[in-house]
Amino acid sequence: MNSIEEMQLVMRYLGEQPNIPTELQAASYPEEFLSCYKVLDFGATKYGANSWLKAGVINEKDCFASINRHIAAAMTQGVLATDDESKLLHLEHAACRINMLITLAKRGVLSSGA
Repeated sequence: MNSIEEMQLVMRYLGEQPNIPTELQAASYPEEFLSCYKVLDFGATKYGANSWLKAGVINEKDCFASINRHIAAAMTQGVLATDDESKLLHLEHAACRINMLITLAKRGVLSSGA
């Protein structure tokens, strides 16, 4: 499976339960470990599928700002506090942004945003 196919799997979130690939279901991951699926699906609806993977769309500065904003909201409002727009947990957003940051850096397409 190539990275595009993997991302397409991530984008197939339906209803309250993510459409988790069979190989991940077999691994018995807790659903909460896969919460990034929900955030990616929300972003795909708002910005277009996989738009974050394009060079220059997300930069390091913006990524860290988003991570900090969502963590600060969870710290002040509570661990289970939700984002007003997406209704997803702030910590789910932060976790997804951390994964985005790692992915873009490893692929060599992360700009500093300075």
